Amino acid sequence: MNIGRDLLPFAALLALNVPASAQTPPAVLIAAKTIQFTATKVIGGVPEEISVASLAQPNKAFIRDTDPKTKALDTIYASDGIMQTEYRPTRGHYTKSAAPATFGDVDTHAIALSWILGLLDAAQLTRFTHDASDSPGIYRTAFQEQGGKDSQEKLTLDVATGLPKELMFVERPHGTANAALVPVEGVRFSEWKLNAPIDARSFAFKPPPSVPLYVRPNLLADGIQAPDFTADDKNGRPVKLSDYKGKVVVLDFWATWCGPCQASLPHTTAIAKQYAAKGVTVLAVNVWDKPNAFQAWLPTHPQYAALHFAIDPATVQDKGIATGLYGVSGIPTQYVIGRNGRIVKSIVGYDAGSTSLEDALKAAGAG
Repeated sequence: MNIGRDLLPFAALLALNVPASAQTPPAVLIAAKTIQFTATKVIGGVPEEISVASLAQPNKAFIRDTDPKTKALDTIYASDGIMQTEYRPTRGHYTKSAAPATFGDVDTHAIALSWILGLLDAAQLTRFTHDASDSPGIYRTAFQEQGGKDSQEKLTLDVATGLPKELMFVERPHGTANAALVPVEGVRFSEWKLNAPIDARSFAFKPPPSVPLYVRPNLLADGIQAPDFTADDKNGRPVKLSDYKGKVVVLDFWATWCGPCQASLPHTTAIAKQYAAKGVTVLAVNVWDKPNAFQAWLPTHPQYAALHFAIDPATVQDKGIATGLYGVSGIPTQYVIGRNGRIVKSIVGYDAGSTSLEDALKAAGAG
């Protein structure tokens, strides 16, 4: 399954399994013609973003994301069913394109829509189970062990309505079955309203007149010299691409909020470990993100220690490393760079089971 441009958060990507006899999110949400709700993204127990959403099946939406502390606007996503528009002030532009046929094909950073997509797709709910030891309304995925941690998704429903209250990624030290599960990141849902009339004009949006339309750049061609750059490592020290001269570099552009990025990290980490002795380094550059989200994410994901993490200090996408230098318009995007500093291959998105990264490393002489 190609999830490269869906930009679903990690929580929404992990499928859930609900007994057919239970009142489940698909039975409630999928049947609704209109859906209105508020989603609060939480990292380490701290609210990071508030998203207010109005949706109308199959593809109309208006979503407004704001910072809960400063009230500053982060994202507006609007689809009137014909065209879709996304505006993020920190990027200094807006994007506009044909609206997707369904919500499942939407490519957006907007928190509310990206997290609820996993609850609007019955196929993603097929591994969700309720344990008799849990309270009614609590469903979990099976544990996955990574980097000394047992991790799972915990979905909490309102017992009376069957509507989601919280979708949270939780973890505990591996092998400690009696240890408490610690919430890492997730979304809290509130203010649900189903099948209420929504004026069609509510889905229209015009960016400020001074904001330009964004034109997607082209990725850099294979064989050209990879542009050098300076990013900040996890300790705030400068790190350059040229620091890895003579090595094969996997340059991985990712973000903490990007679900496909999170889904790709276990495979990228496995590659980093497998090819380390062959002179391969993975430089994972965090882009289009908030520094506090990056710093909060790092200590909760020690399983990815084989990767060399850095963050792009630019605050405007067009002037950043990914877009400004490498023509990236969607993440995750990876470039495999040879020992001579030239680009061997670019890879957009993440296909589970694909060997495209391994094939590119082989082409770079590290296979």
